[in-house]
Amino acid sequence: MIGTELELLALPPFQLADMEGISRAGWGAAARHAIDQASRAFDHIQGLDVISSEIVILDGGIKEYHIAIKLSYSPKSLRQMNIARPM
Repeated sequence: MIGTELELLALPPFQLADMEGISRAGWGAAARHAIDQASRAFDHIQGLDVISSEIVILDGGIKEYHIAIKLSYSPKSLRQMNIARPM
């Protein structure tokens, strides 16, 4: 039991994930798209870094804005992960 308890306590304070957002409305909307997707997958998002940005041009006009981000989030709690606490 002690080994299991120590393993659970050794979780990092945050984890990183790469996401991409796409929008036709602009950079801000593309970032919101990435954050909306991330919030469905991860709890407790703490921040993000923009890794790259790109514009897709079609027939001389802007078709889409793409933004690649790396976000940090806290791991889910033991209850959310359905892991029983050691007794």
